[in-house]
Amino acid sequence: MKSRFSVRSAQKPRSSWNAVIGGAAGAAAPLIADAAANGRVGAAGWLLFAIIFFWQPPHVWAIALFRKNDYARAGIPMLPNVIGDQPTRRRMLLQKRDHQRADFFRLFLLLKL
Repeated sequence: MKSRFSVRSAQKPRSSWNAVIGGAAGAAAPLIADAAANGRVGAAGWLLFAIIFFWQPPHVWAIALFRKNDYARAGIPMLPNVIGDQPTRRRMLLQKRDHQRADFFRLFLLLKL
């Protein structure tokens, strides 16, 4: 858990990809819990990882669009400050499309369980 926060905290002020990296770090919790509970990472852990990972970046970018000036004053390179509002919105739509594809994959896995 400590390393998850260390990685996320260390990269946040340096990279405009912080929401994606943070999404992976934040989504690691279900993998860790599944491994602790079952001795291995199974389909449930990976499903929860995918849900969190694909949901988090557009959510954070939406907040960053709203609080753009605050992030700029703090010197944190959030995506809207680096590439602009419209390109950020396009990335959010692409991420949503990828999330829908993941939903399809999750449904397939659930039907096989």
